[in-house]
Amino acid sequence: MRAENVLQKISRDYEKWAKATTRLKGIMDYTSDMQSSREEEKVIIARNLKAKGLSLNLIAETTGLSLQEIEKL
Repeated sequence: MRAENVLQKISRDYEKWAKATTRLKGIMDYTSDMQSSREEEKVIIARNLKAKGLSLNLIAETTGLSLQEIEKL
């Protein structure tokens, strides 16, 4: 019976690990999606500010984008 108990414990530990890994992957995916959305918003804001004639330096300071990124818009 001892070996059987060890196998059951290993199985339970693996199940806990698998659930925790799945949960962590979901959190990481969500965080990555949020970061991508923020970057897209910065680009949209920069494009709008550039269209209104604001200085590239001010746009860079405001959005955190580089001058090179803003010039490409």
